[in-house]
Amino acid sequence: MKTAGLAEVSPAWSEAWEKSQSSFSPPGLPVFEAGPLDAALHTLRMPEAVNEAFRAARPFFADRPALQRLAWHLRCRLYAYGLTLDLKARPRLPAALGPEADMLDAFLALAGLPFLEERHRRRGIDPAVTYETVSDIALWLIDFHDREGRWGFRQLDWSLTYLRDNLVQLGRLQFQPWRFPYPFHVYRRRRDGQVCLLAGDGIPFTADGQFPSSRPAEPPAWTSRLRVEGVALVGHPVSESGSVQARPVSLPAADWDKVFCPDSPALAIHIPASGPLDDAACAESIRRAGAFFPRHYPEAAFDAFMCNSWLMDSQFADYLPAASNIL
Repeated sequence: MKTAGLAEVSPAWSEAWEKSQSSFSPPGLPVFEAGPLDAALHTLRMPEAVNEAFRAARPFFADRPALQRLAWHLRCRLYAYGLTLDLKARPRLPAALGPEADMLDAFLALAGLPFLEERHRRRGIDPAVTYETVSDIALWLIDFHDREGRWGFRQLDWSLTYLRDNLVQLGRLQFQPWRFPYPFHVYRRRRDGQVCLLAGDGIPFTADGQFPSSRPAEPPAWTSRLRVEGVALVGHPVSESGSVQARPVSLPAADWDKVFCPDSPALAIHIPASGPLDDAACAESIRRAGAFFPRHYPEAAFDAFMCNSWLMDSQFADYLPAASNIL
C-alpha cells in the first residue's frame, strides 16, 4: 500500500491477501509481459491505437513489484474466488503515480479473458463470439481518450458484466439475460398476434403521459388504472412514441392473452457505440440472439427482448436531421 501510494484499502478487498500472494509469481498478470500481451491483443483484434496504449503502459507495471502484487490480488478477487464485492470500494491507483495508473483497470479487464474463454468453451460458444464481446474494451479506452486526451479505462464495472459471462455481443448488438423491471403489461390478441402495451395500475403520469421524474417541475396530472370490468380489460395504452395515453381503452378480455409483465424474463439489448445503427444489422443481431440463447444459455429462458436507452427518446425527432444515426 505504501509503495503504491494507497492511503487505505477497504477491508473487504484486503481479505485473502495471503491466499492471493501464495500463488503470485512475477510479473503477476501474464499481460504484464510483452509476449502474452501481444497474444491477447492479436486475439481481440482491437484498433492499433488501443494496442499501442497497452504496450506503452505495460512497463509501468512490469517495473513495479508492488503494483504487480496488487494487480494479481485484484485479479484473484475479481475472477478466481467467486466473491461478491463492492466494486466502487476497490483499490485505485492515485494520479500522482503517473498517467499510466489509469490503465490498471484495462489490464485487469484483459486478465479476465482466460476465465471467459473457459466458460464459453464449456457452453460450446464459438470463440469468435467471445473475442467480439471482449473487444468492447476498446470502445471504452477510446471514449476515455476522447474525453481526457490520454489513455485510461473507467469501465471495469461494466466490462465485468461480460467477463463474468452475463452478456454477449452478437453482431451489432449486445444481449443480457434480465427481468423486466417496469410497471407495464403486454397483451397479445389471439387471432392476429397484435400486441397492446398497457400501463400498470396506480402509476402517476404527467399530462403528456410521462413519468413525473422526467418532468421535475410538473406535478402528476392523472393516475393509471388497469382492471377487468365484466368481460373487458380496461387500461391506458402506450403510444408508438412512448407516451401513456390518459384516455383508457377497453379490450375484450377473452380475445387477449397477457404475454409479458413486470418480472417476466427478457433479453436486454445494449447498443455499443461502434458505428451505424443499421436496421438490417440490428434485425440480424436479434435473430441470432433468438437462436443463440436457447442453445448456449438454456437456463436463461426469455419471453421478449427489451431495451432501456436514452436513444429511445422521441424528442430527438424534433431536433436532429433525418439522416441522424440516432434517429
